[in-house]
Amino acid sequence: MDYINVESANIEKIGYDDQKRQLHIIFLKKTHYVYFDVPNNTWEEFLASESKGKYFHRMIKGYFAFQNLTGQVETN
Repeated sequence: MDYINVESANIEKIGYDDQKRQLHIIFLKKTHYVYFDVPNNTWEEFLASESKGKYFHRMIKGYFAFQNLTGQVETN
C-alpha cells in the first residue's frame, strides 16, 4: 500500500488497502491509525475532499472501528 502526502493542519499521510478495506491515517503528531471496514467510496470521497480534517471528523471519526498502530508500522 502506498501512502499519499496531503495538505492538512492535522493529517500528514493517508493510504487505503482496498482488499482489506482499511484506511490508514498518519497524523502530523506521528500517530498512525488504521480504520476498519471502510468502503471504497468513503476513501474516494476522503481523497477528493478539499479539507481532509473536516471530512475525517464528519465522516470517519466515530463511524469505524480503529486501532492505533503508532510505532508498529513503517511507511514509505
